[in-house]
Amino acid sequence: MRTILAPTDFSTVSNCAVEYAAEFAKHASAKLILFHAYQIHVAFPDGIVAVPLEEIQEESIKRLKSLAEKLRKKFGKFIKVEYKNTCGFPVEEINRIATSSNADLIVMGMQGGDYISEKIIGSITTALIKKSNCPVLAIHQGTKFTPLKKIAFACDYQHLNYSVVLKPLNEIANHFHSEILIVNVVQELEEVSSVEKAVEGIKLNRALNEMKHSFHYAINNDITDGITDFIKEHGIDLVAMVP
Repeated sequence: MRTILAPTDFSTVSNCAVEYAAEFAKHASAKLILFHAYQIHVAFPDGIVAVPLEEIQEESIKRLKSLAEKLRKKFGKFIKVEYKNTCGFPVEEINRIATSSNADLIVMGMQGGDYISEKIIGSITTALIKKSNCPVLAIHQGTKFTPLKKIAFACDYQHLNYSVVLKPLNEIANHFHSEILIVNVVQELEEVSSVEKAVEGIKLNRALNEMKHSFHYAINNDITDGITDFIKEHGIDLVAMVP
C-alpha cells in the first residue's frame, strides 16, 4: 500500500478521519494525500450573490496547507504529506483524484454527532462507497487508530470477484498480520448448507490460503444487528464488506 487519499471538508468528522489516515500511512509507510473538493456558494438575500471562485480556492489551499503542516509537525519523517484541491462535486472529484493519484485506499469520516455532519458527510461517504473503484475505509468520529489484529469479512458468498475483493483485504491483513474472520449472517441454520455457498466457500478458502482465516455464521433476522453482535463478541478491529 503506497498511497492513501484522505478527502476532507475540515469538519470535526473529517479531521478525525484524516488523523486516522495519517496513523495508517505511518504504519504502512505510505504517502498521504489530503484532498478538498470545493463548490461555488451562492446566497439569496435580495438577489443572487456568488462568492468569487478565487476566494474559495485560496481558502481551500490555505486550510489544506495548514492541515498538512500540522501532520508533518506531528509525524515528522514518518509520512510524506501532499495536498490537492479541485472545484466540483465531492464524489466525482474524489473518484477522479483517486484514479489519477493511483490511490490504494480512501479514508473518510462517517456519522458525525450533529445533523449536518451525519446527513451530508455521511451521505457523501456512503455514495462514494457505492461508486468508487478504490477501497473506502469509513471512520466513525472519535475512532482512534489501533493495529488491525482482527478483520471481519462480512460475506454472503454471492457475486464475489476474488481478485478485486481480496487484493486490498490481503494487503491490509499482510501488513498488520491480521486474522480474517469470514462471517455470513443468516436467519436460519438451514441457509448455511446450500451447495452454492459450499462451492464459494471452497474458492474463498483457497484465495485466503496464505492468510490466517476462519469461517463463521451469525444467526439473526437483521443483517446489521448480526454483524454488530459478531463485532462485539469477537473483538473486531475492522469490518470489510462489498457494496
